[in-house]
Amino acid sequence: MMYAVVALSVLLLAALLAIYHLIVQHGHLLLRVEKMERESQGQAPVHRSGFLQEGLPKGTAAADFDLPAVSGGRLQLSSWRGREILLVFFNPRCDHSLRYLRRLRAITDSRLDEDPIPLVVSTGDADENRRIFDGRGIASRVALQEGFEVSTLYRVTGTPMGYLVGRDGKTASDLLVGSIALEVASASRRSSA
Repeated sequence: MMYAVVALSVLLLAALLAIYHLIVQHGHLLLRVEKMERESQGQAPVHRSGFLQEGLPKGTAAADFDLPAVSGGRLQLSSWRGREILLVFFNPRCDHSLRYLRRLRAITDSRLDEDPIPLVVSTGDADENRRIFDGRGIASRVALQEGFEVSTLYRVTGTPMGYLVGRDGKTASDLLVGSIALEVASASRRSSA
């Protein structure tokens, strides 16, 4: 009888260990599938080091970039030094970015040359971006990153997100997450000017 209890306990322990290993493997597979889905949709990878990605601290020197503009030519952040900039990270395959596009268009239709000037760093195919931004008055202010090289420099993990960049070339805001945060920051800077 004692041998049966010991044998049953060993089998139960082995079954529990097997179930534990299956759960761990399942979790790893889910993380891989999520990563592949994000990459296939052209989204930045999720950083798993913490629950929230903090972004750059306010007052950080904004990294310059030299990227192709959707309308042709090149776009550098440094060419706008001395102006306030609303730096927006955009993805043409992101529903949130596409909804923000309407708000961005409202900003640019009436106040294209007022500070903060909207500059967009987008991802994806150049033709796809041209279709989205042509006729909206800001195609010359849309830069196209090859992968996520600029997003990574700015610690941006999703879209739409961005920063206000001051006349001194430093971030004048914390990371702005979502279209409402971008719009409120832009409007508050205009009203305080």
